[in-house]
Amino acid sequence: IVRGFGAGLGIYKEVLPATDWLQPMADGPSFRDGGQRLKYDKEGRMRPQGNQRAKDGLLPGKCPKLDGVVQKLLTEKQIDDRVLKRPGLLWYPDGSSDAIPHRHECWTA
Repeated sequence: IVRGFGAGLGIYKEVLPATDWLQPMADGPSFRDGGQRLKYDKEGRMRPQGNQRAKDGLLPGKCPKLDGVVQKLLTEKQIDDRVLKRPGLLWYPDGSSDAIPHRHECWTA
């Protein structure tokens, strides 16, 4: 919604060690059958995605600084918190990953 919304609040230092992170493998569409397929590197090993996801998503109360910035975002952007069931939580360890503007039916913190 807004990149950098919680910059300078120490959220990264709070969330990173308090979260169990999972490393998914990169996948993409299989053009033969319309399903999904794993992606491999040149040596034939499964390639990890550039991000990691929190095992349990964003759990209220686990990271108070992040909870505060989420509530501020919901208020300022007038998002009804009925929409917020359990957002995902992503981490991009290399710090240089980005995405083009796009939409999801769900959202991540």
